[in-house]
Amino acid sequence: MSENINGLQLSRGIIAAADMLEKYKEILNSLNVFPVADRDTGVNMYISLRKTADRLPESGTPSEILYAVYDNLLEYSRGNSGTILTLFFEGLSSALPESDVITGRDFALAFKAGADTACSGVSSPANGTILSVAAKCAQAGVSLLDFSDSAEEIIKRISDEARSSLIKTAVQNPVLKPLGVVDSGAFGFCLILDGILSAVAPESEPYAYPEFIMKGVPDSENKISSCRYCTEAVFRLNNPGYSDSLREQLAPMGNCFMFIKGASLCKLHIHTDSPDDVLETAAKYAEIISSKVDDMGGQHFL
Repeated sequence: MSENINGLQLSRGIIAAADMLEKYKEILNSLNVFPVADRDTGVNMYISLRKTADRLPESGTPSEILYAVYDNLLEYSRGNSGTILTLFFEGLSSALPESDVITGRDFALAFKAGADTACSGVSSPANGTILSVAAKCAQAGVSLLDFSDSAEEIIKRISDEARSSLIKTAVQNPVLKPLGVVDSGAFGFCLILDGILSAVAPESEPYAYPEFIMKGVPDSENKISSCRYCTEAVFRLNNPGYSDSLREQLAPMGNCFMFIKGASLCKLHIHTDSPDDVLETAAKYAEIISSKVDDMGGQHFL
């Protein structure tokens, strides 16, 4: 049993997590109902983590590896789910001690910091989503610290709670409940934890998800989003002090708003009807490195 975790294990875990998302990406797409049923959660989570995994350093401490995950996600993450993952890994990496190995206690406390950062980074976090699952996992990990400091036991406990909480999303989220499906992003989060667990405890049997968890939803023409364009941008602020002013100007321009300020780059995600105005506003304060505008009105909705 692994009492501690090193950087190589975490690097392998992130690669395994990307492999898991590749395997299940079409199922995640078919489950994509909330916050917008645009059927791209699986692709977004997979591409976000695959590009991140492909650019991880060959070696490093756990803190260095997970900071690299965050730093890569800041640039390569896609969609609402990818941006939430960026927030999660920001909190997770920043709370780890700088040492060659970390304990289960280190991981549990850092995981809670990751969940807290993700939840606080979303303006109106909803129940029955990746955020509520991450929060429950964090509670489960910390609660085990009175009984164990084993990294393997802690991560197994967190993974078990993730699967249990995933099932509950089908009744907790008012959009998911009438359809009887689980949250797509939350399912993807479970798969990421499965990948990490497989690297920390390689002898553990892969979890077989019940069929009902993977049941998708039929296509329909009913639209549930009030804004048409998913707009994302990676940019470098002209002055670090501009972040608060820019955040205040961008937030009212749509919904599903998330703004992440990294050490050198910032990431914006927003659903809006005025993507040109959003990008023009950002350009007043920053150098736009890359941007992407997806027309959700031309995608599948429920």
